[in-house]
Amino acid sequence: MSRIFLSHSSLDMREAIALKRWLAGQDPPLANEIFLDVDADSGLRTGTRWKEALRRANARCEAVVCLLSANWEASHECKVEYRTAENLNKQIFCARLEPSTGDDLTSEWQRCDLFGDGPKTQIDIGSGPPVEFATEGLYRLRDGIRGAGIGAESFVWPPPDDPDRAPYRGWEPLDAADAAVFFGRDAQIIRALDRIRGMRLSGLNTLFVVLGPSGTGKSSFLRAGVLPRLRREDRRFAVLPIVRPERNVLTGPSGLAPAIAGAREKCGLTQPSLGDIKAACLREDVALVADWLAEIRLVSAERLLDRGGSQGSAPTLVLPLDQAEELFSADAGAQADAFLRLMAGLAERLNDTETGLIVAATIRTDRYEVMQTHPELAAVGTVLFDELKPMPATQFKEVIVGPAQRATEAGKPLRVAADLVERLLADSADGADTLPILALTLSRLHTDYGSSGELTLAQYDALGGMRRVVQTEIDEVLSNDPGHRAAQLAELRGAFIPWLATINPDNDQPMRRVARFADLPAASLPLIDALEAKRLMVKDVRDGQTVTEVALESLLRQWDELAGWLREERKDLKDADNLERAAAAWAANGGDPAWLLEGTRLAEAAKLADDPSFRQRLDPTRPFLDASQQRETQRRNAEEQQRQAELRAAEERAQHARDRQVTAEAHAATLRKRSRVLHGVLAGTAVIAVVAVVASIVAMMARSQAQERFRVAVGLKLVSQGQAMLAGSQAGGDIRALQQVLAGNLLNGDPGDNAIFAAEVERDTTAKIISTGTVVQAALFSPDGKRIASVGTHGKIQVWDSETAQPIGPELTGQSTGVVSALFSPDDEHLITASPEAVLRWNIGAGERTSTPLGPAGDKAGSVALSPDARRVAIGGWDGVIRVFDTGNGAAVGPPLVGHADTVYSVAFSPDGRRLASGGKDSTVRVWDLVGGRPVGLPMPGHTGPVLTVAFSPDGSRVASGGLEGTVRQWDAATGQPIGAPMVDHQDTVFSVAYRPDGRVLASAGGDNAVRLWQAATGRPLGGPLTGHQFEVFSVAFSPDGRRLVSGSYDQTVRLWDISDTILSGQGALWGLAVSPDGHRIATGGGDRTVRLWNSETGLADGPPLTGHEMAVGPVAFSPDGRLLAAGGDDSTVRVWDVAARRQVFAPLTGHTGVLWSVAFSPDGTRLVSGSADGTIRLWDIKSGKQIGPPLGGDIGEVRSVAFSPDGSRFASGSMDKTIRLWDVKSGKQIGDPLTGHAGWINGLSFSPDGSRLVSAGNDGELRLWDVTTGAAVGEPFKGHADAVRTLAFSPDGKRLASGGADGDVRVWTADTGVPVGEALRGHQDWVTAVAFTPDGTRVVSAGTDGMARLWPVVPNPAVICAKLTENMSENHWDEWVSPDIPYITTCPGLPVSPD
Repeated sequence: MSRIFLSHSSLDMREAIALKRWLAGQDPPLANEIFLDVDADSGLRTGTRWKEALRRANARCEAVVCLLSANWEASHECKVEYRTAENLNKQIFCARLEPSTGDDLTSEWQRCDLFGDGPKTQIDIGSGPPVEFATEGLYRLRDGIRGAGIGAESFVWPPPDDPDRAPYRGWEPLDAADAAVFFGRDAQIIRALDRIRGMRLSGLNTLFVVLGPSGTGKSSFLRAGVLPRLRREDRRFAVLPIVRPERNVLTGPSGLAPAIAGAREKCGLTQPSLGDIKAACLREDVALVADWLAEIRLVSAERLLDRGGSQGSAPTLVLPLDQAEELFSADAGAQADAFLRLMAGLAERLNDTETGLIVAATIRTDRYEVMQTHPELAAVGTVLFDELKPMPATQFKEVIVGPAQRATEAGKPLRVAADLVERLLADSADGADTLPILALTLSRLHTDYGSSGELTLAQYDALGGMRRVVQTEIDEVLSNDPGHRAAQLAELRGAFIPWLATINPDNDQPMRRVARFADLPAASLPLIDALEAKRLMVKDVRDGQTVTEVALESLLRQWDELAGWLREERKDLKDADNLERAAAAWAANGGDPAWLLEGTRLAEAAKLADDPSFRQRLDPTRPFLDASQQRETQRRNAEEQQRQAELRAAEERAQHARDRQVTAEAHAATLRKRSRVLHGVLAGTAVIAVVAVVASIVAMMARSQAQERFRVAVGLKLVSQGQAMLAGSQAGGDIRALQQVLAGNLLNGDPGDNAIFAAEVERDTTAKIISTGTVVQAALFSPDGKRIASVGTHGKIQVWDSETAQPIGPELTGQSTGVVSALFSPDDEHLITASPEAVLRWNIGAGERTSTPLGPAGDKAGSVALSPDARRVAIGGWDGVIRVFDTGNGAAVGPPLVGHADTVYSVAFSPDGRRLASGGKDSTVRVWDLVGGRPVGLPMPGHTGPVLTVAFSPDGSRVASGGLEGTVRQWDAATGQPIGAPMVDHQDTVFSVAYRPDGRVLASAGGDNAVRLWQAATGRPLGGPLTGHQFEVFSVAFSPDGRRLVSGSYDQTVRLWDISDTILSGQGALWGLAVSPDGHRIATGGGDRTVRLWNSETGLADGPPLTGHEMAVGPVAFSPDGRLLAAGGDDSTVRVWDVAARRQVFAPLTGHTGVLWSVAFSPDGTRLVSGSADGTIRLWDIKSGKQIGPPLGGDIGEVRSVAFSPDGSRFASGSMDKTIRLWDVKSGKQIGDPLTGHAGWINGLSFSPDGSRLVSAGNDGELRLWDVTTGAAVGEPFKGHADAVRTLAFSPDGKRLASGGADGDVRVWTADTGVPVGEALRGHQDWVTAVAFTPDGTRVVSAGTDGMARLWPVVPNPAVICAKLTENMSENHWDEWVSPDIPYITTCPGLPVSPD
């Protein structure tokens, strides 16, 4: 890319060629960095569209040199080039070829004259006479261009005051001196400077925000990239010292007050004192602080005049604000909000008539929304710079070789061997941590081998490579003795948890904390010092106290043990932050009781505050917790009094109803008797008869009303008890709970079936509950998935139909007690079971069996496993020995496998039967080669207690294990190395693990009564736990199609789980979702740059992914007929596919220059609308693939959502400016005024099916309903989400709404009233980014950044509950649970009644 653009008239071509030749002679690299259109090497090629090429070259350059002359002024093209450079905020150098040229257009730029008196320089250009320039003007121009250099080579290396400074900085904080070795970000630096210059000229915005994920180098980009180059432009900018918030952003050592004082001292302004400045900042004295800053501008401008500058506006102050996310952390303190208010006031005052102040901030991407929606910044204009993505590997070469070149140029030769460069590039993968790890690796190589003058591949291999560099640094700090090392790790854990690290609540990623050295455990301090010596930690003195923090957050992810600790403690760390925030908010609001905790949140907070690991850190929250507990006690006492009163009232009503019924029946009997006695009396009998009839009717009505009230009261009791059983707060189990909910719903006549819906949601994944009458040790599917077998205690074995849950054949008895393994034959006709004594082969239908005794298995057996072909059985003994036998003849196969030091609790064959995995009481996992009869590699340590279960992945590459300590782990079966961090969500022993047949999901069953699903690739939970078992779950297995699970428990039940409603996409984060019009397909757009289609019934992939996007895919939308699918990407394109043909219909739709946030088809399918981060809306013709008319918007901020009205005449857009706008499709004109009311940007829009209403989802956590005709808000906002609402949708009938939020919840609402339908649907582990109803309106589909799509029931259906049961309540149970006074009702037609 050319760095300098030379603008000249074609009539001044000789002068332009001469100037470029002279500049290149002064600085040879400029020969390739100056763009001159007539240059044979770097200019325009024949046939080029020259106007467009000139515009592109101008836009991409760093600076523009204008050769001013009368010819230049007369040229329209030259003026266009100048205006383009000015509009793009480029630096402009004006070199005059003759007097009085460019005065009007270019007067604001300083000029140099290449004519006039004095020495001359002649330049030969190869044809014609030499060109002559004034020598002084040439050198002034050269020095100006040198000062405008963007590249690292334009800065001095090494710094004069630090001649031995290392060129590879590793994880040390960068500063201005390191601009000379800061490589790889030149293009971003140019664009950042352009935008800051534009802010100075426009005066519209104050806040320049550098946005990027953790590990992309935001701080380095600001400190060593942008700021050193801004300091060179001292005629336009005066850069203040850098502010870093930490705990005291106003008065801390790197706070605002020291920054102002430091800047004033450099200007020779010694008053006021630092103490006075701190005091003014603390009392938020905007006027006084603004005056002090204005004085800095004035002195800076006067110094320019003293240097010979021209009179002009004073330089704009630039206040750098590094790591702005600290302003919004739990440790921010009261000064954070005061700082934001002060900044807003200073911006308003200093930027009133011209741009006096720009705040240049860095912030993590996942914390920007908190900044954007903060009320103190609502009036502060912002320019967002989000181009600092993880650096592509193609740019790493500059980072690798650039510093070595600078060192060589400085006289310290250093070479990076070519093969090392190739290896580093090959080892550099995409990801946020790649750049920091590469930097640390290069720094370590230079430290260890730089003195040799060459960095080599052998040195790199000796270091352990990039993937081991962090761990290598850690290992050098820790002892080699395992016992001593374990103790050191325990001490470090006590320092990092909870002091030095926490978890981002938005995305579960680790974040650093600044900790006081005195707070850390004393035993950890020497180790922290050692890490600081390695530059992995940073120590400083602030406010008189020593503080420390990790140098880069990459350490939190790349240090294996630390990453594991953070994963284990992530919930407690987030809860601790939330507790500190809540306590601070309570104190800030004067102890208002409205801010206190209650219920389970209070119980969890109190438990955490008492945890020894967190007690000291959370001690300041004790008054808040005490106040919350006091209020909670009062609330519970009041609730208990109310409950008792209601219970007494209900009992009184029921007794009253029974009394009235008895009275009415007695009265009726008396009337009947009197009627017989008086039957023969003629006179008056007619009158008396009428009275008797009327009285009888009254009595019957009274009895009926009493009975109805009694039925309703009983129904409410049944529902309440059933819901408590489902929640686990009352004994009874799921079968009774569901039967009671069904009966209670019938009795109380709930018109909305709310209890049914709640039960559906609570047990959504439960497909069948089978009561076996015995503790279930194992459960498994047959190869065709149509049968399941349960193995119980006392040798009881039963086969069941997996659809009806009815038994198949008789119970199989005769197997010995103790450990048993079972396997179906390939033909499904036989079941093979094995115990340490014998292998039995059962004919399922007849119940007959054959037996093969096994040879001696040594001591008592701890585990048994059958090979996949059922021809061998492995038995793990109490003596730590594994023996393998032939199931056909019972003979031993190969020698015993010896290695475990104690009981072998689990054995499992590999899918090909050639290897065996084992887990033992010695806390190790082992893999054995059965062909050679020897172990594969070393034991796999990691579990801290006995290993009770092992399983191979379907491809045999991994082994999963579960242990007594409650963790699930994965291992590389070939190397024995652990894969990822342990999975730690189980609260008790893990008894069983199993892989799904495709290997992508891992299931585990535990002593916490739960089955849990995990993403095998990442170890992250796949949804929430599968709950319902009352006691320990001993066994778990997948069906052959992977859609179902079966589990067996101590509670004497077998459960079938339907997990097809959870789709693990494998696309990374999901940003878009759509359901086809026929409901058969679900489309998802993800971070892997693909669109994938899924069968909505099976949850399985529907064909290959749709590819083409070059970056992450966001919104997706089906056409109304379902034939086409549109998707918008982060690559700024919209692509349309033919769903059946799996091909793009036409070329990508281009025009947008930012991320696509939303796309929508018109109801007739002829048009597509798209909204983008570039602030524009575009309409597209689907037949031609062409844009319709000019883009709309442009000044409304990022367009986050678009939606067509049902009649297609208009569409709505929602933007980051917090407004909703309606547009006419034909004219492209806005309809009426914007709809306002949200306090945050608009993330989602949806029209009601009749087009009369529009609902919006806001970053303020609210949904709002609007009347489309009047633009007025309808009712109050819908509130319930605890964070931003990311997405929403109307149901097909318009009666319900679904929404998804950054809190991970999906919620369903009654559209007319905003009343929530049931509780939130929880299962996503991160943001919910998209929701959609199925066409029949019975289910909602959601997608999230956890990579999952989920289907949820949203319409209550008693038949769904009945489908989970195998029989109705017995009549005895009806009398016991319901009432003997209410006749028996069959709640589930079609199911048998349980025998009494």
